[in-house]
Amino acid sequence: MNTGVAALLAAPLVLVIGIAPVNATADDSKPLSQGTILKLSPEMEDEAKSSSALRDAIRRVQMEILPTATSTLDVAKALVHSGVDEEFPEIGVSGQLGQEDAQAQFPSNGRALPPLDTVIGLCIRLPIGPGRVEWGFSNPSGSTAYFSVKPENSNSLVWAKAPGQDVDGVYRRSWGKCKALKIPDSATVNIDSANGTIRYCQNAAAALLGHVVKWTNTCSGDEASWPDSPR
Repeated sequence: MNTGVAALLAAPLVLVIGIAPVNATADDSKPLSQGTILKLSPEMEDEAKSSSALRDAIRRVQMEILPTATSTLDVAKALVHSGVDEEFPEIGVSGQLGQEDAQAQFPSNGRALPPLDTVIGLCIRLPIGPGRVEWGFSNPSGSTAYFSVKPENSNSLVWAKAPGQDVDGVYRRSWGKCKALKIPDSATVNIDSANGTIRYCQNAAAALLGHVVKWTNTCSGDEASWPDSPR
């Protein structure tokens, strides 16, 4: 461990900062710790300032989990196996996806691949619904975006509307037919611009049960009952 990381871990309140993360893909086995320092969501940073137990857990994640993790699911698995989620059931893993991955995630059999995600760090997300999308720009249904969403407990798509919506999934015209971003009840997604990256926070324990943010095939995949075409 270099001296810079050691100094961060020793600090009681200034916990960790983020630098350029490492992309985690199916062909990339390089540990996330190579070039990654754990970054906290603002909510988790605030909570950690008043909880020595959470600060200890964060240090444990940095020293014991990140050196061998290659994806957000790896981090979630290690969190659960370490028992951190029993102390803090609201602990989540944050990551991001590129919108261009909507085209890359479907091989010839039509089944979505594991997410081509990038780990951001830790966040707070309870494992209960509803799923949520937060829009970081004013008109996500406008002519430069054309986002629509599948609301909770409905198969009729509605237009995306800022600042946020309770949803099962997100569609976009430019992604094409049969493609949607599934948002489980245990996750929140942030889309800050029409063509920007998709950031998310998903509960760690729920992620191990398969409740993850992912691209899904609405024509022949697990969500075949969803609408096939965006609005």
